[in-house]
Amino acid sequence: MGEFKLLEELHNRDIDFQNFCDEIGLLPEVVIEAVKECDFGKQYDYFEAFVVKGADKALFEDTLNFFSQFTSKEQVIPYLEYAIMKSKDRRYRKMFNSVHRMVNLSEIIGKEMDSYDALKIQYLIMGIEALYTIENIDLRKYKMVEAFFTNHISGVSQGIILEKVKRAYINHFEDNEQFIGESDQEYTNRIELLKSELLTIEVFSRIISEVRNKLVHEAEYWTFSFSNDEFPLIIPLVVAETKSEYRESLRTRLNPIEKVYSVSLSYTEFKNICIEGYLNFIMSSMEKVFTQENSN
Repeated sequence: MGEFKLLEELHNRDIDFQNFCDEIGLLPEVVIEAVKECDFGKQYDYFEAFVVKGADKALFEDTLNFFSQFTSKEQVIPYLEYAIMKSKDRRYRKMFNSVHRMVNLSEIIGKEMDSYDALKIQYLIMGIEALYTIENIDLRKYKMVEAFFTNHISGVSQGIILEKVKRAYINHFEDNEQFIGESDQEYTNRIELLKSELLTIEVFSRIISEVRNKLVHEAEYWTFSFSNDEFPLIIPLVVAETKSEYRESLRTRLNPIEKVYSVSLSYTEFKNICIEGYLNFIMSSMEKVFTQENSN
């Protein structure tokens, strides 16, 4: 390393020396000692710590400004401070950062290609997958989505989803045969579900996963649209709503039957519910270690 002269660097950048020492948590005399001893490595390390601290503060403010649009600052500040400014465990910082970026990408897509809602869904699902991956929770992708909407979304938000995403019309399934390997209970549950206007949160998660899969694997970005006004949209979609339907599609190599859904859920509602779930997931993940740190 060359001769890194800290005092010259601070002067050139108009950085107050006392403020510099306060930011890196060192007494001025400790820093001056490194200068007097011409310890250029130590001087560089001190300056690097100052730069990192500044970057952390900027990240904290940016992330706080984003999430405070969706929850109170008082609720999220302790978690953000711990994740970004205090914790040596980078997982939590990465969680906040990842979902923030995915929502921003979804918003950018929304401005550039407003009618292609599958693209927006893709980034919001990537946020879900990032959380489970960072937390080392080993689930298949569609199971991550199902677990997220089942476990990390409030009952109120689940109610909004199920009120605004329904079956558009009820087919007659009296002649629908029982699948090979399908238990009597599975068959009964599947037929009752297909006859019902109301869905379950698990079925909704499979719909969203299927929209994402059609986009990623078949480049079909037109399969799903959110509602933009007071009138629901009618969306036909081929999706396995139950495990037995999925098993049958694998056995026969045929697609599950096409379903038709009524969608009055808006993109903004869906995005806000995802962000609620992101925060619930992160804070739940942090809760034990966060509580321990605060009690010490």
